Amino acid sequence: EFIVVVNQTDEQSLFTLANRIHKQISELEIVHEKSETSDQLTISIGLALTTAHADNNYHMLLEYADKALYFAKSNGRNTSELAHLPTPSY
Repeated sequence: EFIVVVNQTDEQSLFTLANRIHKQISELEIVHEKSETSDQLTISIGLALTTAHADNNYHMLLEYADKALYFAKSNGRNTSELAHLPTPSY
């Protein structure tokens, strides 16, 4: 598993980045002989989004991204899913 941290972005930009990553991995055409899902290497991406003022820490951000990743894997693989961290109520 890998992590990419993007500062000062929004949901649309995250999905744009994820789609670029999917496309670039696909263009590599890496053979994945032992996969039951695809003949080529694919990736599932878990995205997590929070605000700069949210009362969330990086552990929570990673936890939500990980949950989104496993949701993407269970949702057919080779896809991206987004988790929104809870917004604190002040």
